[in-house]
Amino acid sequence: MDSSLIDFEKYNPILDKYKVFVWDFDYTLLKIHAYSEGITQSQVEGLSWNKLSKDHFSDPIFFRDFVSYLLKHKKTVAIISFGTYNVIKAYLDRLFGNPIFGLHNIYTPLDGNRRYDATLRPSSNKNQYLIDLVRSVSDVKYNEVIMFDDSKNILEAAEKDLGIKTVLVQPGVGFTRHVMDNLLSSYSSKVITQNKPENKPENIKEKQKKKILIEGFTTHEPANIKPDTSKSNYDIVEGFNNALKVSDQTMVYINILVILLLIGLSTNHIKY
Repeated sequence: MDSSLIDFEKYNPILDKYKVFVWDFDYTLLKIHAYSEGITQSQVEGLSWNKLSKDHFSDPIFFRDFVSYLLKHKKTVAIISFGTYNVIKAYLDRLFGNPIFGLHNIYTPLDGNRRYDATLRPSSNKNQYLIDLVRSVSDVKYNEVIMFDDSKNILEAAEKDLGIKTVLVQPGVGFTRHVMDNLLSSYSSKVITQNKPENKPENIKEKQKKKILIEGFTTHEPANIKPDTSKSNYDIVEGFNNALKVSDQTMVYINILVILLLIGLSTNHIKY
C-alpha cells in the first residue's frame, strides 16, 4: 500500500497526547537484527534499495512518511538502540535521503563502527538514554514520550521507572502501519465515553416505577416525584396504616369469629 494513500491525520489523537516519538532499531525499524548479523556501514551503502526495502526494513515508506508528518507537527523523533551508530545512520540516510537522524537523535553506546567487547556491554534497559533525551527537549514530561521496541523488559523498565508510554512490537515484523492502527484503535476505545445504563432516561423512569410499586402507594407514575416534607410523622404513619386496612365486611367476620371463640372457651371452662 502506497503511504501517500494513508490519511496520517487520523493519528492526530496520538499526536495530541505525545510530543516525543522513540524507536528501537534492530527488530523494530528493521525486520532483521543488523548488529547480530554483523552488517557493516559499507554493506548498507552498497545494497540496492529493492533489497533494503523488502528484506531489511519493516515498513520503510510508512515510517519515512510518518516521521515527516511528525516533524511537520513539531514533534521530536529519536532512535534509542544498542546497535552500531554508523550502521544505523547509514540505513536511515538511505531511507530519508537527508540527515533527519544524526548525533542529536540517535542514542547508542556504540559510537562510529564500534562493537561490544569485554570492556563494554549493553545495559539492561534504556532509561538513561530516555532521561538524556527528555532533558534535551524543552517543556516535555516523561508521560509525553511514546516508545516502540521489541524488548518487553526494556519497555517495562521505561514505563515503570519513568512513566513513559510504551508499545511492544513483534520481532521480525517490527514497526508497521498496523502497529499504529492498533494503537489508535486501543486509544480511541478508551477515550470514547458512553452513558452508563443507570444514567439513561428510560432506566431512571423504570427505577421510579419500581420504587412506586415497592412502596405500595400507586402503580401509576406521578407527573413529578418529590418527597412531601409538609407531612408530620403522624400523617405518614397514619397513611401507611390506611394502606393496610381491610374492608368493613371482613372486619365483621373477624369479630364474629372472635366472639364465637371466646364463648367456646368459656363453655369449656364452666364444664371443667
